[in-house]
Amino acid sequence: MIPNLPDFRYFSVAAVLLVIAGLLGQAFAQSANASPFGEPVKNVILVHGAWAEGADSWSKVIPLLEAKGLNVVAVHLPLTSMADDVASVKRAIALEDGPILLVGHSYGGSVITEAGNDPEVVGLVYVAAFAPDVGQSVTSLSATVAAPPLAAQVRPDAFGFLKITKTGIYDDFAQELPSAEKAILFAAQVPTNVNSLGGKISAAAGAASPHGTSSPETTVRFRQR
Repeated sequence: MIPNLPDFRYFSVAAVLLVIAGLLGQAFAQSANASPFGEPVKNVILVHGAWAEGADSWSKVIPLLEAKGLNVVAVHLPLTSMADDVASVKRAIALEDGPILLVGHSYGGSVITEAGNDPEVVGLVYVAAFAPDVGQSVTSLSATVAAPPLAAQVRPDAFGFLKITKTGIYDDFAQELPSAEKAILFAAQVPTNVNSLGGKISAAAGAASPHGTSSPETTVRFRQR
């Protein structure tokens, strides 16, 4: 089944940087209580959405965050199933030393909700992202709203993977990017399995993080320790 996908438009780099900068400021302020190590939060793990990969999603954000002295890792999700995608993020978490902020865009929000159940994770940042509860998935949440134009441009194959047409990439997925970048995204898009979008949350990390802030496009949750 192809879900009634919401608008997976590429987000504004400026907006993302503004939000993350503000949230990191809160994280630094709360780090003495939020971190079991009593040290500032310097590690940021970025998790992309469906049909994308870490480099094309965050390439303009990573250098600016690193310039502020942050240790940044952009995970590459296989997009083969929710379990596989969560495992990729958990491997990245295991390699870091110290408290971590997880940042998810679009489908990546669902992934960090499940992967964020780790003592090293002190906050979750949802950038125009799904934030499902236990038992919910991207597919089930999408079914509660009207289908956007992009939904009509998603094509399934015989193996359960979904791919976006050229029209969908150019007009609905990355419509604000230059034509040359749209062409690259279309050629390099990563087909996404229905088992990723349909994967249900078994333990929602965000539910244990009631303290935070939000805006029309972002939600941030910090763990209380």
